[in-house]
Amino acid sequence: MIIVMYIRQTKTSSATSREAYFTFRLVASKRIDGKVSASGTPYTH
Repeated sequence: MIIVMYIRQTKTSSATSREAYFTFRLVASKRIDGKVSASGTPYTH
């Protein structure tokens, strides 16, 4: 199993002011036998 960590950038907008901004999350991509098992899930250790 290979686990790759990366930072995902997501564009978000405020519901009240409708101002757009970016949020960043650390996510893990797991590969087992060359297939993605759980891509984009927040990393928990």
